[in-house]
Amino acid sequence: MCQGTIYLAKSRNISSCSSLIHLGIFNNRLVGGLPTEIGFLSHLQYLLLSKNNLTGTIPSSIGNLSSLVEIYASRNKVGRIPVSIGKLTNLPVLALGDNKLTGTVPSSIFNISFLKILDFHTSDTNYRTFF
Repeated sequence: MCQGTIYLAKSRNISSCSSLIHLGIFNNRLVGGLPTEIGFLSHLQYLLLSKNNLTGTIPSSIGNLSSLVEIYASRNKVGRIPVSIGKLTNLPVLALGDNKLTGTVPSSIFNISFLKILDFHTSDTNYRTFF
């Protein structure tokens, strides 16, 4: 685990890592939201963000990451899931459990035809699913 606090929202240079395929920054004390620039990581396959203090919404630019095979962002304080998540049609793993999810699961999530693991488990009762 990193010592101290990493402010992910201030690190706006992540878009220059265009060849990055694995971003594993789980189990740290990251605070703030995911930068929209994460959508420029066109080769990213693994996005591992669990067990931090990330807040806000998942940026809609996440829909640009068509190479993603795993999103693990459980145990944060993330709020809404963007409609653009449905663009990730080849994504087999989407784990967002134990967050502060609000609203409704976007119907576009059913466009993800290769989805094998869908985890929304949560202790927050403000999140509604329709399936």
